[in-house]
Order: sequence, then structure tokens, then C-alpha cells
Amino acid sequence: MKLYKAKDSWIVTTEEHSLWFNRRSLSVYTKPEPISKEILSDSSAWDASFVSDIHGYIGQIQIVKDGFHWLIFIKSQEMVCVIQNGHEIYRVTDILVQPFDDIDEESIGRANVTTNNKYESKCIEELRLWYQETQCFYYSRTYDLTNTIQRALDQDETIPLWKRADERFFWNRQMLNEFIKQADKEHFDTRWIQPIIMGYLDKCHFQVNHDTDAQLILISRRNRYRAGVRMHCRGIDEDGNVANYVETEQILRIDSNIMSFVMIRGSAPFYWSQPGIRYRPPPKIDRSFNESHEAFIKHIDDQLSRTKGNQLVLISLIDEWGKENILNDTFFDHIIKYNSPHVSYITFDFHEYCKGLQFGNILVLLQLLDEKNIFREMRFFWLVMFCFPVMILNRVNINYRMNTEKNTVLSDQTSVFRVNCVDCLDRTNVVQAAIAKTILEIMLKKVGLLDIDAGGLNDNARVIFQTMWADNGDAISRQYAGTDAMKVR
Repeated sequence: MKLYKAKDSWIVTTEEHSLWFNRRSLSVYTKPEPISKEILSDSSAWDASFVSDIHGYIGQIQIVKDGFHWLIFIKSQEMVCVIQNGHEIYRVTDILVQPFDDIDEESIGRANVTTNNKYESKCIEELRLWYQETQCFYYSRTYDLTNTIQRALDQDETIPLWKRADERFFWNRQMLNEFIKQADKEHFDTRWIQPIIMGYLDKCHFQVNHDTDAQLILISRRNRYRAGVRMHCRGIDEDGNVANYVETEQILRIDSNIMSFVMIRGSAPFYWSQPGIRYRPPPKIDRSFNESHEAFIKHIDDQLSRTKGNQLVLISLIDEWGKENILNDTFFDHIIKYNSPHVSYITFDFHEYCKGLQFGNILVLLQLLDEKNIFREMRFFWLVMFCFPVMILNRVNINYRMNTEKNTVLSDQTSVFRVNCVDCLDRTNVVQAAIAKTILEIMLKKVGLLDIDAGGLNDNARVIFQTMWADNGDAISRQYAGTDAMKVR
């Protein structure tokens, strides 16, 4: 894929088709053929010149009202892994930003430009650094990274990838608005619309029973609604979106078995903040209880609507004493008023149970979840890439549904854990990793690769698992707080 600058246009071309940005009218259109040799050779008419090799188009932004429009392209990438049936996953490592408007790019940044121009230039530079340093943007041309395997299975695969995308995690959706407005035009090629997620993604292999290869994939998707950084973005908004909302999916593949388990994290779902610049300022409740409860209802209702079994398990790790307790008490009051049999609320004072880095005491929480049969009732998603004989399905005593002539769904995940502390970082990372390890061991036992009475993962698998979850925690922490997580390694 190559980017050219012509007299009136930016042109992106592949060997099959091309994308045109008219710099005078600020219009966008596609052509079903690549850029022609005539355009490249006729310098008097087109004045076309090669700019850069690129890998895709991210979208368009306007930083200030009445300011320049900017086009953002994928300048460099690296392949992270290949998942499922040959789907290539890429990480964006650098971007190329060009002005859409018909302006003199060389004038941008000179001493005589306006304050807005200087501000725009500074923002563009920060945007480039953000992509280069965070390394947290991922995409696939053939795989829907915005949806879990379970959600994706219920969708029509004939629909274009971008139309199937979960808009919460379609990070560049707003930047593609002009594209999407033209998507219904007969001659507009929507293959140029590329969903990108922000979060974390990795894949590792480990051995089970010394002779069986297992693939472990971890995908975290950051919600684009109420996105912001720690201290400046807390709590909830009027639409029920919360700060630092991240969906994490752990996928295990062994032979033809694909198993998935999903958890979410998000700020305490009511109006609160932490004003001040000192270290760990005390939380402050910002609005009345009734105002908060309206937004609280929207958030919880939305989470319930996205589960197969209409069940939600809330785990709060907030301190039950000291300055954090105001959040703990407020959360509890909202749960009491919501009063739903579909919502379970569990408090676990992480700092009290695990003080002195005694993270092994998380076992108390895991035992509680097990005693309440929450793991058993929640289950996980389990897909087999061919049809088991019915006698075998009956033998494993699992309700199943046929998806296609080749695939069998043995189990759906019917509810989800929503875990939070104050930042939804360090404490949340540790507890989610502990829950994920428990689920991974259950998965391995279900396929007969881990004895029922076994102590858990072997040393190799445990190190790989801990490293992946630590890297995941660091990535989410850098995005929200600017630093690595403190309690994950």
C-alpha cells in the first residue's frame, strides 16, 4: 500500500484499488482500480509524488474548530500473532499524519503561524508519540477484534467487518465518520474502513501433559466512551459509561477446542472524583444519590443485557475503612436500591486481606466464589470445530447447541465478573488474573488434560500465564495512569 501526493489529492493505492482524498473539496471517494501509470508519469497534470509506504488508513481528525483536517495513516506495524484459522493480528507501531486541507505543510510550525496552528502541531506530535510509545493499538483485516468469540458467533459473517464491530471498542469509529457516511453509496469501497482496538493482545504456547500443545490468547479492549486518564476521569457519565472500562477475554485453544472467558473492569458506577494534586487525594461524591442512581441503573442494565444469562457478579476491592470507604458505602447503597436478583455484589477488602503482599490470600475470595457455585453457574464459552457424536455430548453432561454443520457450541458463558478497585488497575489486575487462572484450570480439566485433583498448572504454563497477565496489567495501567502496574509481577 502506497501513499501519493498529487496536485489536488492524496491518493492511497494497492495493487487492486485506490482511495482518493480531494484536498480542495475535502471529499473522499474510492476507485475499483489502482492508481494508473498515466497519473504517475504526467507530472504537468497531476504532479504526483510518492510519499510513503503505509499499511492502512486510521481516520480523520480536526483538533480545533475551524482548524485543519488531518489524515492519519498506519506508517509501520508488526505482526503480533496469527489466531484461529489464519487471521493475522497487527500492532500499530507508528503513524503518518498529513493535512487534508489544501495548505502549505512547510508553513506549519513557523514562528508566524497562529496560536491554533502551534497548538495543532503540538497535538499532532503528541499523537505520534502516543502511538509510538504505548504500542497498544491492534487490528486485523479479517478478524473482528472488537467482539468476543461468543458475540461474534451470533453475527452474520457476510456483513462487512466494520458493521459487525462493537462500537464500544471500535476505537477509531469517530475518526471514520466521513467514511461511514458514504458507506451506503453504490461505488464506495468499504474495505478501507478498518476497525482498531486499544488495549492489549498477545498469544503464547505452552505444553500440557508434556505432549499436548495449547494456545493461550489474551485480548483486552478499552472502551472508547468516557476514555481519559486517572485523576481526570473517574466514575460515570449521564449515559452510564464508566472510566477505565476494559473488557478482557482469555482464549484457550487445544486441537479443535476453543474456549473463552470474559471479565470486565470499570470505575465505581456513580458520580465521583478525586480533586487535588497531592498523592492519592480523598475521593469525593459529586452529585446527589438520585442523580447518580439514574446513571447507575443505565450502566448495570446495559451490562446485564450483554450477558447470555442476564446475570452480573460485581466484585469490589475498595477499602472498607479510611478515605476509600465513602466509595464502598455509596456503591453498596446503590446496589441495595437497585435490588435485583440478577446482580450479585461481593466485597473483598484487598488491602486488608493481602497486606504485606500476601496475594495468596486471594484464595479466600476464590473459595467464596466456589462455595456460592458462581464459577459453575457462570461457565465459559466452549466451541468445538466439528460435531461430536451425540453420545459423547451426553456423556460430558453439557447442554449444547449446533452453530453450523461443522461447529458445536458445548457451553455459553452466562454471566460476567465486573471487578473494580479505585483505579481499576493494580488490585483489579491481581484479582482478575487469579480468577482467570482458576478458569484456565477448569478448562483444562474439562478436556481431560488436568486431573481433577491436580494442584494446578505445571511450572511452564504457570510462568507463561503470569507473564501474559502481568504484561496485560502493565499495558492497561500505562494507558490510564502512565506507568506500569505495581502489583502484577
